[in-house]
Amino acid sequence: IYTSFQDHVRSCGFDFAESLYADNIGGQWTSNSDPFSHNMEYMTEKAIEFIQQTDDSPFFLYFNPTVPHSSGNVMEALTDFSCRQTSAGTLSSDPQVKGMTDENTSCEQYRQTVIDRATGATDNNKVGSIWVDDAIGALLTALEDSDQ
Repeated sequence: IYTSFQDHVRSCGFDFAESLYADNIGGQWTSNSDPFSHNMEYMTEKAIEFIQQTDDSPFFLYFNPTVPHSSGNVMEALTDFSCRQTSAGTLSSDPQVKGMTDENTSCEQYRQTVIDRATGATDNNKVGSIWVDDAIGALLTALEDSDQ
């Protein structure tokens, strides 16, 4: 199912279609048979892959974070799902994102820092804002590192 959504996005003129969240019906994501939830590490890793593949030409990156989210499941995503559980299926290793997860910080350790920085709050907006802020910071770092 996931590849058909990628093909559909590409048919609309996009060259790169990754980390797509294709459906959210009744609170259940239906892109693949494996359970998954919000995954900013995976989304960010795929956006950085796109940035690294570009040449010096101007480009358009549509980055659509799924957090903060009003569904009430951001904390659940951080605590009950791993970075390996994605809309495309289960990854063999954690996404590697400079400033989030990397060779020195596992996904689980990184996600705990998001929770810790929320200083006890479990509000989806606060926790989700920290998570997406880290992702935007990682994208800016990737742009700087690639001289974009």
